[in-house]
Amino acid sequence: MALLEDISPSGACLQTEFVLPVGSDIEWDSPARRFTGRVRYCEYREIGYFVGVEFADGCEWSPASYQPAHLLDVKKLMS
Repeated sequence: MALLEDISPSGACLQTEFVLPVGSDIEWDSPARRFTGRVRYCEYREIGYFVGVEFADGCEWSPASYQPAHLLDVKKLMS
C-alpha cells in the first residue's frame, strides 16, 4: 500500500511505510491504468518513506490518461 504524493509525465513520488531498494523495478495499479518504473530514491521523512519512481519506457502519465482524486491545479488556485 502506498500514497501517491506527486506525479508527472516522467515519474511519481510515493509515500510508503517501508523501504524500497534504489534500482528495483516497481509497478502499481491505479483505477485507470497500471504504472511501471524504477526506484530512483527512497528517503525517510518524519511520516514515512518517500520513493521517487522514474517511469519505464512507454509508461508515462498525462492528465488526460489519469486524474488522481487529490490532484491540485496550482493555476486554478491563482485565478
